Amino acid sequence: MALVATVKLPYMVYCHHLVGAKLGLTPEQCNDALSGRMPQGLTEEEMTAYDLGGVLSTLNGPLSNDDWRKFVSKMEKTQIVGIANVIGSYKWITTLVQLNGNDENWAGE
Repeated sequence: MALVATVKLPYMVYCHHLVGAKLGLTPEQCNDALSGRMPQGLTEEEMTAYDLGGVLSTLNGPLSNDDWRKFVSKMEKTQIVGIANVIGSYKWITTLVQLNGNDENWAGE
């Protein structure tokens, strides 16, 4: 949800509201997460995952050593790599959605 907060693509926001509800998040938690705010009532692991997602969503260079130490002190390396893979995949997908712009851009082709 942290990545979706940075790109604000309506369909992705809609889908993440549905997924959040299925995972037990309240509408308020979804709204906060999709607005770039840390949702209230998350576990420490969930807050760390959201924080990592936000950092990776806007990362323009190597992850700082301080950030690495912060995340590795709270999560297993395999969890960090898993979140990085999800964020990387979504960054690719959002780039394609952004390229599409509006559906009428592709009408008649």
